[in-house]
Amino acid sequence: MIQACGFDLPLVLAPRESRQDERLEKNLLLTPERRAQRLLAKLDREGTAAETRFDPYALLQALDRHRVTYVLIGGLARIVQGTEEPTHGLDLTPSLREQNLERLERALGEVDATRADGRTLSLDPESLASEPVHELETQHGPLKLVPEPAGTRGYDDLRRAASREPLGHGVRPQVASVGDLARMLSALADEERLPQLMQLRRITELERTRGIER
Repeated sequence: MIQACGFDLPLVLAPRESRQDERLEKNLLLTPERRAQRLLAKLDREGTAAETRFDPYALLQALDRHRVTYVLIGGLARIVQGTEEPTHGLDLTPSLREQNLERLERALGEVDATRADGRTLSLDPESLASEPVHELETQHGPLKLVPEPAGTRGYDDLRRAASREPLGHGVRPQVASVGDLARMLSALADEERLPQLMQLRRITELERTRGIER
């Protein structure tokens, strides 16, 4: 019928957008606050938040009250930037300047932070630099101090591309950029983290098409 009318109907195969791409695009339309709150709502539905006592807002507010300088990294930072993944703790890279470490010590004291391995917590630069990750338990959930995340040179490196993101409840932490978060995961070369890395790379591509540089 079409040919009789003098037209051809060519068959062209086009790649179908994956469900994950659709979800990531929807995530990018949400505010950082909505992304963080959606995580907490999911944890509440699963009962995970109560099980781990994870309250990121309480931890971030304590850090703000003591004027601690840091960059938010890890799972929550990636979620704020648009990924979909579970997380039950807070990861951050603090400035290792003496005054900031004193403020950090006071903030950690407020939330009853202790080392997960039971050892004494020392916040001098040498002690922090002696381990790649310091896992802490607090009254508001797990907290990891990561002085120099894989693939980076620490706080001064990360803060250049970090951005202040309003997450609600009066907190606006510095959050590592999509590029830096991808750099960390790539340096770890961990197969379990490959899905998160692929999401970050796809977010970068999607934002470029929207004219957003992150």
